[in-house]
Amino acid sequence: MKTRIIVNPMANKGNCGKRWPHILAEFERHLGPVSSADVAMTRAPGHATALAREAVTPSAATARSAR
Repeated sequence: MKTRIIVNPMANKGNCGKRWPHILAEFERHLGPVSSADVAMTRAPGHATALAREAVTPSAATARSAR
């Protein structure tokens, strides 16, 4: 199963972006190695929705969200 991680680095007043290395380590502990190609950082309001739509294709069966 392919997983795409969508990260809003500004979530929780920017704490998600600051804590991203620790969050990524937790994902890898549970999922195994995560490629940078499997991580999408949002850049603007509504961008997560567009990234999720792109992720839901036959090649990316699962979309996850990190807040």
